[in-house]
Amino acid sequence: MPAGTVDRPADSCNLVRNFTVCVLLYGDFPKLAARCLGKIAALAKLGAIELRIGCNAISARSESVLREFGVARHVVCSAPKNLKKYPMMRRLFAGGSDAPSDGYTVSTPYVMWFDDDSYISSEDPLDWLASVERQMARADLIGSVYHIWLNENQRRWIHTQPWYAGQPFPMNDLVPYPTGGWWAVRTSLLRQYDWPLRALVHRGGDVMLGELVRQQGLRLAHFRQGVAINANVYGEESQSRRRGFDSDPIGWDYQG
Repeated sequence: MPAGTVDRPADSCNLVRNFTVCVLLYGDFPKLAARCLGKIAALAKLGAIELRIGCNAISARSESVLREFGVARHVVCSAPKNLKKYPMMRRLFAGGSDAPSDGYTVSTPYVMWFDDDSYISSEDPLDWLASVERQMARADLIGSVYHIWLNENQRRWIHTQPWYAGQPFPMNDLVPYPTGGWWAVRTSLLRQYDWPLRALVHRGGDVMLGELVRQQGLRLAHFRQGVAINANVYGEESQSRRRGFDSDPIGWDYQG
C-alpha cells in the first residue's frame, strides 16, 4: 500500500469531522512537505478531517507536493513572502483572511496544528485520530509538554494580558507548555481568547498558550503518541533544525 494511504472499506469512511487540521508549509523543503502531508492527506481524502494549508514563501518544488498528494484545493492562504508563523495561523483559523476572532470560520470542536517538520508517525492514522479525540474529551489543550524558564520581562508582559488571572508563577519560573510543532486545542478556547494574539509573530506562542491555559485553570495534557514533532530525519522529537526567520520570544524584551 502506498505511504500515507488508509486501508478502510468505503462504507466505513462516512466519518464525523471533529478536527480542523491546519498545516504550515515554508520555503523550499519538499521532502518535509511530503512527509508532513502524507497521512494527513489520506485522512482528508476519507473525509475524516477538515484540512487547511498555509504556505509561507514556498517553492515550486513544494507546490508540486501539494498537487502530488491532491491537497492543493485545501490551501486557504499562500503568501509569496514569509508572513511568519502566527499571522499565517490567524489566517488559517479565519479561512484565509486576516480577521478578528469573530471572523473565525472553524466549525469543528477541535483544531490541530502541524508545523511542516511534524507528521503522523502512527501506522494507522484513523486509529490515531480517534486516540487524539479521546484525549481531547478530558483536556482543553494537548501536546508534548515541556517546561521553560520565563525572564522578568516575559512575566511582566503576562501581567498585562486580559487572560492573566493572578495565578502565581512557580518558584523556579518554569511554566508548562505544549511544544509548538504539533498540538490540539478546543476551538472554543481559540475563539474566547482571540488566539493567536495579533502581537505574536514567530516565537513564543506555544509558551504563552500554555500560560494562558494555566492562568485560566484549564486543562493541559501531555500527549505525543503516534506523532513526530519538529522531527529530524530519524523522527526524533525537537531535533529538526531551525529554518528561515528567527526572533526572540514574545515578551522577552518587554519594558512596560
